Amino acid sequence: MLRYECGATLPALQRRQLEQLDRRLDQGIELDGENIAAPDAGQRLRFVLGLLLRALPRGEDAALRGLCTWLGQRVPGLAVIHIHTRAQDLEVELEYAPGRGSDE
Repeated sequence: MLRYECGATLPALQRRQLEQLDRRLDQGIELDGENIAAPDAGQRLRFVLGLLLRALPRGEDAALRGLCTWLGQRVPGLAVIHIHTRAQDLEVELEYAPGRGSDE
């Protein structure tokens, strides 16, 4: 289990890392085999969740903390990320704070 406190103040290094990921996303992403030059918020969310799912089995703790921090800071109302193993697949369920659900 990873835990991220949404109200926590971020150290300068972590803020720079989040800004670096934002710049990477601003340059465009590949999602489901499609190049997206200017990803919207939902596409950014899916891409970062994909990075999280790839880092999880490799035990990349620093990357996992950074990605969870990005999600907590950049996705309004996101409260919990549940990742379930279903056979060989990973399934993601997002839980939002009451009254702050996503339109995704």
